[in-house]
Amino acid sequence: VRNGTHYVDTTGEFQFVRLLIERHHQEAKAKKVLIVPTCGFYSVPSDLGSNMMHEFVTKLSGSPKITQTVGYFEFKKPSLSGGAAASFASIYDTVTTADNSPLSLNPVDARKGVKAPAQRFISYVGGLLKFFAVPHAMAGSDERVVRRTNALLGRPTSTYYETAVSKGLFSAVGAALNLYILKALLYFGPIRRFVTKAVLPPPGTGPSSEDKKGSGFVATFVSTTDNGVTYKGVWEDKRDAYDLTAVYMVQGAVTILETFKDSDEANDTTIIGGVLTPASAFGLRLLNRLIEDGTSIQVEEINKAK
Repeated sequence: VRNGTHYVDTTGEFQFVRLLIERHHQEAKAKKVLIVPTCGFYSVPSDLGSNMMHEFVTKLSGSPKITQTVGYFEFKKPSLSGGAAASFASIYDTVTTADNSPLSLNPVDARKGVKAPAQRFISYVGGLLKFFAVPHAMAGSDERVVRRTNALLGRPTSTYYETAVSKGLFSAVGAALNLYILKALLYFGPIRRFVTKAVLPPPGTGPSSEDKKGSGFVATFVSTTDNGVTYKGVWEDKRDAYDLTAVYMVQGAVTILETFKDSDEANDTTIIGGVLTPASAFGLRLLNRLIEDGTSIQVEEINKAK
């Protein structure tokens, strides 16, 4: 920020992002410097996926506004790196009271009256989807990022929450129990240190090329508008989450270069600076680059207003 240098990283820790906002947002905004954390697998699909639903509905229908979007994430062959495991465990060491609010990344003036639903238990999603929704380990970070996007882009009352997908009841129960048991173990310092050293993979390690074969994910976004219409968006990629993190960060950096390449920064009122989210910084420009790079996107209306 001091040197006017734009910045992108793959941080997924929302407590760190809150500190960035508090320390640097106003100065970066004044200087039109883009500081874009969370530009990895967490939270690009969530943030750009939610934003694409808003953009699609606005383009298709004009006036209706999305009141709620739910992101359902299905992982084909999930894997865990040591860095991701350490980041997840570190939350319990670094989170403060200020981070407990689900609106902790929202601007202070965009928190009152904003709802923050969450998937805390198992539920069955019927209709066209037909799967079980279970709590998602990274939802707390992704949801905060999307809420900040909605606040920065002038739609603070539109809600977003995120779940993982399980096809069967027994696998759903197992996934939920595993997550809650892990969270319970990590909550206590001595146990957390033991689990981090003895159970979780160490930092610097990750899935091999062989492990990543058959990876990929499908994210289904279901949005409801204020006039009762429901839309479904599907974001699919057959690449591993760690490979995609590299793609997202580099494409985000290239998007910044393209944005400023032909711009008179001093007079261009369309450029906003600050500590931003991927969607508020890049919008459809990054999404279009990802589509060109192999990401599959589909959006459709699945039911009309009654």
